Amino acid sequence: MKTETTPALARGIFCHSALEEVFDLSAEDRTLDNLQNLFRREWGRHRRVDPDDSAYSVLFRDDATKKYNLDEEIEWGTASIDLLENYYRLEDPSSVPDPNPLMREMWCHGSTALDDDTTVTVRGKIDRIDVDVSDKIRMSIIDYKTGKKPNFKYSCETNERIANEQFFKMRVYFWMLTKMMENTDGRPTLPGDEEEGQRKFRLPWILSERIEESLGRKVDRWTDEVELTNLRLMFLSSHVGDRAVEEPGAATYLDYPIRRRDEEFAAIDEEIRSLVGDIKRLVDLNDTRAFEHCDWSYCSCHQLRAGFEPSKVHWTEEARELLG
Repeated sequence: MKTETTPALARGIFCHSALEEVFDLSAEDRTLDNLQNLFRREWGRHRRVDPDDSAYSVLFRDDATKKYNLDEEIEWGTASIDLLENYYRLEDPSSVPDPNPLMREMWCHGSTALDDDTTVTVRGKIDRIDVDVSDKIRMSIIDYKTGKKPNFKYSCETNERIANEQFFKMRVYFWMLTKMMENTDGRPTLPGDEEEGQRKFRLPWILSERIEESLGRKVDRWTDEVELTNLRLMFLSSHVGDRAVEEPGAATYLDYPIRRRDEEFAAIDEEIRSLVGDIKRLVDLNDTRAFEHCDWSYCSCHQLRAGFEPSKVHWTEEARELLG
């Protein structure tokens, strides 16, 4: 279901693009100016196009007159550039050692049987994978966040719930990568060596090639030689009153160490099965208004659900108007 792009979503997309492309540059060229210019270049490609050809042409326009508000665009762009400066203070990309980032914007897939008749496939895109190659391959999953780091100022129970919510997606990435390694054990990873439909459930050949090149040898049992050791959320901003951050509003990160792989895998596997079961039961109700979990301010599902006919997956005229 297509919905309008918001300034916050656009900022996330273009900041992620710049953070990916900066590593296409040589180490000495990974300067702050070049990082910010990557953002400017990508935004410049989209800002002045035909409204019918771009999802971004609706941004910074007056609701009534549809007139473009240049001041809003400048404010948005300045804040976005500042986020990239925050990142640069947290991590200088010129100092990130080879072969890192090992992978950027990597699609991953995993499947699990819900019951005898239902197999569920989960997929997602990982922002970045880093490795430490020594006697064993230690792998970290990194996710860039253009929003603020949660301020853990509440009760221990509430803080724990917030942290678990933040890391749920990362734990699903861990689950998918673990499954991909299992499916790659003892199997070829070169392109063309296997059917396209099954290849996506195994490690990408470019990932395995880069690791084997760093090791100077072939890897046969990936689950034995690779440890997924850490999940990192890299926040480009933080709350001014966050006592855990030295400089108000600075970039920071949260880590989720994987200490017991098998136990962690079993736990998230059960959570995924439970979540899929809940979704299936909701779908069987055939009522778009039955789902009330989402509380994201930028998500339009709150408005769209009200426009559907009860017990029918059909749009009313109200829903069509909300979609424009």
